Amino acid sequence: MREIIYPNKNTEPISLALGFFDCLHIGHKAVLDNAKQMASDNVLTAVATFLGNPSSNSKLIYTYDERKVKLGKLGVDLVLGINFDDEFSSLTPDEFFDNIISSYNIKAITCGFDYRYGANRAGNSDTLKAKCKAHNIPVTAVDEVTVSSKKVSSSLIKSLLSEGAIESVNVLLVSNYTVCGLVTKGNARGTQIGVPTANIILPKDKHPIKAGVYGAYVHIDNKRYKAVTNAGTAPTFGQDHYIIETHIIDFDENIYGKHLTVEFVKRLRDIKKFDSILELVKQIKTDCKW
Repeated sequence: MREIIYPNKNTEPISLALGFFDCLHIGHKAVLDNAKQMASDNVLTAVATFLGNPSSNSKLIYTYDERKVKLGKLGVDLVLGINFDDEFSSLTPDEFFDNIISSYNIKAITCGFDYRYGANRAGNSDTLKAKCKAHNIPVTAVDEVTVSSKKVSSSLIKSLLSEGAIESVNVLLVSNYTVCGLVTKGNARGTQIGVPTANIILPKDKHPIKAGVYGAYVHIDNKRYKAVTNAGTAPTFGQDHYIIETHIIDFDENIYGKHLTVEFVKRLRDIKKFDSILELVKQIKTDCKW
């Protein structure tokens, strides 16, 4: 998969999926699947998504780098990264459309039924279809996707993450919820008590999962290991800041500085302060049996 940063131009023919795609849920997959269907042997499947966070009022489910990895696994050929700065956010719907059309060789466009674009979100799928008709570009607005009568949306997934309902989250995503980052050095307290951990810092723009202990898998060096992850604080040790701390079961390698992906599978329990290190270790060993 390749990447182009807007407004850099590209002449290759593309079938373009438009949206935010701040996560990859099953509604997004329906959009991507249609974009792939509209492509052909000589037309690439492309996705437009934002480099950063366009909202100051909410956080991201997945960072741009996390999205790129997942989009590649879904068969996307090209990612169009857009920086949502003041200049871009002030574009009218017509200006946005004209810029996109003049910069890229678009053969088809797919979006969600509720897609909005341009300053003040003034453009929608109907105005997009009207503009594209003059350029003979077919546009598909994919219908709403629901689960248990609820619209599948990023806001619903954020709400479930805040509740720690990871199994419900994973039903809505195209693959289990993950957090990625570089393994950082801590104070080695896990090693000292016989349960070494790999620590990663939650990106500042990433929506946190509810603090707790989770059954997880860790992906490192293209291998997958069973693990137990503490997301949040560590009150037994007096740590009061949020961190992703993972004990990889039956694993004993130096992975400081390596890229780690934690795949959350099951919520095991709340975080609690233990009266002794012995009690904590005993509980972790129980957690490892998930």
